[in-house]
Amino acid sequence: MEAEVKKAFFNRPHLVDTVPSFLGMETFTDAGDATIFYLVTRWTDAESFRLWHGSADHRLSHKFIPKGLKLDPQFTKVTILDRLAEPDRMPEFEEAVTDSLPVIARYLNQSVEIHFIAASREGIILTCNTVLTEHLQKRTNEVVGRKINKFLMETSAALLRQKVESPEPGPGESLLLNFVDADFHPFTLECNLVARPDGFVIIGAPPSGKQQALQEELIMLNNQLSVLMRENERQSKALKKTHVELEKTYEDLRQSHWHLKKIQEVLPMCLMCHKVKTADGQWDSLIKYFNDNSDFLSHSYCDECGAKEMEQLRKYKRVKAEREASK
Repeated sequence: MEAEVKKAFFNRPHLVDTVPSFLGMETFTDAGDATIFYLVTRWTDAESFRLWHGSADHRLSHKFIPKGLKLDPQFTKVTILDRLAEPDRMPEFEEAVTDSLPVIARYLNQSVEIHFIAASREGIILTCNTVLTEHLQKRTNEVVGRKINKFLMETSAALLRQKVESPEPGPGESLLLNFVDADFHPFTLECNLVARPDGFVIIGAPPSGKQQALQEELIMLNNQLSVLMRENERQSKALKKTHVELEKTYEDLRQSHWHLKKIQEVLPMCLMCHKVKTADGQWDSLIKYFNDNSDFLSHSYCDECGAKEMEQLRKYKRVKAEREASK
């Protein structure tokens, strides 16, 4: 029933977390036998542990153990360990921090300044604190499980990827990362990056004072530059289109001007057949010349020819009507 036991540990009620003398807990399984579990808790003193072990809250927390499962007395063993210590030696800073992890975790989750992100080697966000999701204007389930570069500006995503993939990552590098919220508004965090073989941790806060103002101004200038570049590209396309249209209009005007000049020229005309001599030395009819060299000609009738055509049309209709009547 090891699967049920794992689930029970993941879903524990966390009653012990509020005990002042409790310093933290981790759960392990035996690498050679997954059915053997090791529960490691840390306390300020052994007596505080014994008081908890005999308390009502401890018995209540055991109610979450899967039904049908009983602890084997032969394997159930409590071992109390003492940390190596010297009477006159002050604790290292790391030791003090380790003993304060539950408090620090609560502080990080309630902080309005410090942003915390733990991610996998591939950049998948495994967990983060509340202030980050609020700053991104997202819910926790919209952030956890997604790649961190989805919330970073392109240059910052490239910088972070370079640092994480570095063959020799430093113990904790400081860098500025530009995030983007749900409304595409950027914000900057001055971050400390700790890269590990299985992933990385980022702890950051907004830059303070003058540096924050300069960073915001830089972001604003970058955004303005991007807008200007897009506008310049749009105007360039519009100018190119206008240039093509102007060239076409110029060509139309040039052709029209050429035809006007041709019409205004003194043309040699034969006195007998009325043909005209063109620029290439050929003799063409006047009608053909105008059809070939002018865009301003159209077909119509003069008054005399129009009257003749109308008379012919009336005569045709009269003859047709007489034929129809004689049938």
